[in-house]
Formats: sequence, structure tokens, C-alpha cells
Amino acid sequence: MRPPANVSSMLGWFTEADLTRSPPPAQRLFVDICRLLDQLQPSNLAVDRLTAVVDGGGEAIIRLVHISDRVADLDIEVGDRTTHIYGLCGHDEDYGLAGDAEEVWRADSIDTIAGLLRGRYRVERSSWRRRPYRTRVTDLVGQARLVTSLDSFLGWLPLPQDALTATTHEIDYACRGEASGLAGQH
Repeated sequence: MRPPANVSSMLGWFTEADLTRSPPPAQRLFVDICRLLDQLQPSNLAVDRLTAVVDGGGEAIIRLVHISDRVADLDIEVGDRTTHIYGLCGHDEDYGLAGDAEEVWRADSIDTIAGLLRGRYRVERSSWRRRPYRTRVTDLVGQARLVTSLDSFLGWLPLPQDALTATTHEIDYACRGEASGLAGQH
């Protein structure tokens, strides 16, 4: 889903975007994320449900919603110089250290987000008697490595494998472009 060409990038990608009360570095990272989306053109994002808002503590909450699978939704929390990226049943943290230029922290955050958006993943969901048991996410690009595994309470119980029902499917963000040097381009 490509945003309309006659609408600005930020308004075209996000249905709700108001970061006026967030720290200036968070606002600049949001602009970098919009540039990243413009470059990658991920057609499997639900453009009608992407949001960028400020929570009660002043952190920016940027939500990139996958069109068909909640496991692939990315929630990005951005503070003054911290980024927490949640998605694919896991999370990543990027911190701007004292003495580092803001551009270094933003570039690290953008690299993490770009890496997630360019990936292709296999999602395996196991259940026992219709109750969630385990979700495993494997990155199929490169060396097919396990990204994360999330167990429910039942996942800690030793159950015979033949008692589990498993479903497997693949997801990606269908990116058509490449990202290159985004942070600090203002």
C-alpha cells in the first residue's frame, strides 16, 4: 500500500502523527523513519493503521502495523536519546551514550528498524487444546536463524509433541527499495 503521491511523506504513511510534545531527537527520528519508509516502500504495512503519538511521559510511540499478522507489528518507543523497538515477539534497545552524537544513536535505531523491515520470517505457532503454547519466529534471510521464541505459561510444561497443534506461515514487509544513510539528513 503506497501512500498517495500528492500527500507529504509523513501524512501519507501515518493516519495519526502528532509528536509536538515529544523531545526534539524523537521528532527527528520520526522524520528518519518516514524517510526509511519512503526508501523501502514496504507494501505489507497497513498504512491506514500506522500511528505516531506521545504518551503521558513524553515518549513518542510509533506503531508500524503489518497488514496480516500482529506478530510482525513493530512498536517503537522513543525518548530523548533512547529507542525501544518491540516486534516479532522480541525487542531491541538503542541508547545514545554520553558524548555520542545524536546522529550515531539515530543511525543505530534506523539500521535496526530497516533490518527488521527487510527480513522474511517464518512464524510457527503451537497450541495445546486451542490454548497458545509457543510462538517461534525464524529469520529466513541469510542463515535462517531463530529470532525469538515466546512461551505461554503452558510452554513451560513438558507436553508430548503429539499433543500440540502447530501452524506455520511466512511473513515479510514486501520492501521494494533499499535504505541508505538516513540519520542526519536534514
